[in-house]
Amino acid sequence: MTANTNPSPATTVSTDFLNHVNALAGEDLVRCFSCARCTNSCPMAAEMDVPPHAIIRLVILDDRSRVFAARSAWLCAACQTCASRCPNGINMSSVFDALKELAISYQNQTNPERKFHEQFVRQIRLFGRQYELGVTLGMGLSWRTLKRDFPLGITLLRRRRLPLLPGISSSTGRKMVRHLLAQRSPSR
Repeated sequence: MTANTNPSPATTVSTDFLNHVNALAGEDLVRCFSCARCTNSCPMAAEMDVPPHAIIRLVILDDRSRVFAARSAWLCAACQTCASRCPNGINMSSVFDALKELAISYQNQTNPERKFHEQFVRQIRLFGRQYELGVTLGMGLSWRTLKRDFPLGITLLRRRRLPLLPGISSSTGRKMVRHLLAQRSPSR
């Protein structure tokens, strides 16, 4: 008997998605051997529906639907703990950033985490920095929760916990932030 050296079509996996994620993240995910140190050290792992090491495996297996359905990328705090603990030096924060970019360009998926991310980046594009009231109003409008959240907003404004106007950022600073964002995601 001769061994079948040709893999069946069911066992071959396209590497296009993996290569695209690797290029965007500047990582080589094939180096991951699923030790789960990234997951075990992640302060947000308990909130994630798919742990970081499993996300890498799903990317390698070209399971885009499960990768994009997961909330994990949107919950990443970008604390870099995963990168400092990974024996192969894989930075999951960069991988999650790449997956967020791909999810925005490939999907019409709407979840609260994605909406928050879009509002957050929008405020940074507009003002060169984070503007809490702008994000809050944007989220309230998109999720129609302004009426419910209005009393809390007034309380925060009165106590000076929520600034009414965005902080002043120099025009040079705003231009630099826009340039950095344009380099990171040229499609937007």
